[in-house]
Amino acid sequence: MSIYENLKSRTMALFFLFFFLFAGLVFQLWRIQISHGPKLAFQALEQRTQRIDLTFPRAGIYDCHLKPLTEREVIKSLVLFPQLIEDKRSLAHFLSPLVNLAEKDILAKLNNSVYPFRLGYPLRSEIALYLKKINLPGVLVIEERKRYEDRPLAAHLIGYINTIDNKGVSGLELSLDSFLKNKEGETISISTDAHKNIMLGLGIKRQKPPPELAANKVVLTIDYSWQKIVEEVMDLEIKKGAIVVMDPYTGDILAMASRPNFNPNRVATFFNQGNAALLNRAVTGYPPGSIFKIITASAALEEKRAQLNDKFYCPGYIMVKDVRINCHEKKGHGVLDLLQGFAQSCNPAFVTVGDRVGGKKLLEYSRKFGLGQTTGIGLPEERKGTLPLSQNLYPGDIANLSIGQGFLEVTPLQAAVMLSTIVNDGKRVQPHLVKEILDGRGRVIKREGHKKEISVVSPGTAAQLRIMLEEVTKTGTGRGAYVPEIGSAGKTGSAEAGQVNKKNEETTHAWFVGYAPTKEKPRWVISIFVEEGKSGGGVAAPVFKEIIEKRLKNQKARKGN
Repeated sequence: MSIYENLKSRTMALFFLFFFLFAGLVFQLWRIQISHGPKLAFQALEQRTQRIDLTFPRAGIYDCHLKPLTEREVIKSLVLFPQLIEDKRSLAHFLSPLVNLAEKDILAKLNNSVYPFRLGYPLRSEIALYLKKINLPGVLVIEERKRYEDRPLAAHLIGYINTIDNKGVSGLELSLDSFLKNKEGETISISTDAHKNIMLGLGIKRQKPPPELAANKVVLTIDYSWQKIVEEVMDLEIKKGAIVVMDPYTGDILAMASRPNFNPNRVATFFNQGNAALLNRAVTGYPPGSIFKIITASAALEEKRAQLNDKFYCPGYIMVKDVRINCHEKKGHGVLDLLQGFAQSCNPAFVTVGDRVGGKKLLEYSRKFGLGQTTGIGLPEERKGTLPLSQNLYPGDIANLSIGQGFLEVTPLQAAVMLSTIVNDGKRVQPHLVKEILDGRGRVIKREGHKKEISVVSPGTAAQLRIMLEEVTKTGTGRGAYVPEIGSAGKTGSAEAGQVNKKNEETTHAWFVGYAPTKEKPRWVISIFVEEGKSGGGVAAPVFKEIIEKRLKNQKARKGN
């Protein structure tokens, strides 16, 4: 190789070396300034600022139409920056009556802190307006969003957090804590030098984190308008109980509420009230009473142990061995067929049907409908209810089971799933609450897919059950739930709880599970449970009608606008 060729080869090698070094440097500058620029700038700013968090760095929870269910309320807060305040004693004296705090306590906070802090949180509107107007040095009035309203919607469903460590304690706040708890939240900050002294003239800034550190959005299947209707009706009609509204085809939970309600901003005050206000009754088990006759009838028809025109005789009671089981109609129903027996909720007829089916099959169909197991909805408080443990039930046990009594508990959510199975041609769908979770840029990071349907009974059996359920609201015990405009169907239940109340009366819970419309394809299944409500037909059924009629009225109002 000549000297010229050797020099040319070395020159080319040096050229490519410097080219790749320069390209690497350009790529690194692009990565720092463009790709990670906002994040690094935010972190750099963090090192030279004093700040106060405006809200917990926590994701918002939204309904299916992206209407917020949390952080709906805007409140005023007073933030003090001690290093900007020259005469702390005079300021403490001035603020004391305005924020209803002792002067010495305000002064102690000002003297013992170099960092900004809230005072008199939340601030009354008229006081906030006055302080904003006079604009005192080191005193800042800000607006921020409160995590929960004092009378929030879906309180039991959403749950609450521990404000000390920003961790979920109950409801979705607990089960989705890893998605809801974010890295950074919105802040108020002021610039400082290396010695943490405030740099005057740079001003106080309100900062939002960059998109990659911003809060997620948790989008639920809950429909705000449905939830509002349900809770408004419950506040008027139900002191203790639960309501679940479900789409029978997709499993979407459109509304879920429990009463008594509670204030998630003051959880401690509800622990010892004696009414179990923190209990989510929608996922707690209770004796189902006659709504269980839906399963008894389904098993009998599917196993061909009974037909709609089978005849039964009801003298007002039935003897099972030496145990007398009464009908709610003391004089008896006389001769009636299965359709009428279901509509009139006749115990003797269904004890007879249950005996034909047998205890083993009744338990088998109970499990097929989802009883005795959690639904997988994702609420940590959900209970699986109760089914008899033994397959070899005594005649008295079978009789009680066939009419929804005895060692049996069902949650209002399970009741909604049970009826949805009948509406959905005998196929059970899994209920769910979370539609999708979005990151700070609005990209989907998790989407809830619909689970596989489980076949419970044939479409033919389901169709016969729908005929029976419609008869309940037309001529039977559920006439109070009939909605003439669109039609409705369902089943009442009055369940003996095996307890006595303060008046030494036997406790009876009221149920109604229904769906509407019936004059076209059904769209909504509603499960209503009223603790100590006594009569399913007299108490729970009219609540169903009121909810549906309010929903129809709202729909008409929206169309009119």
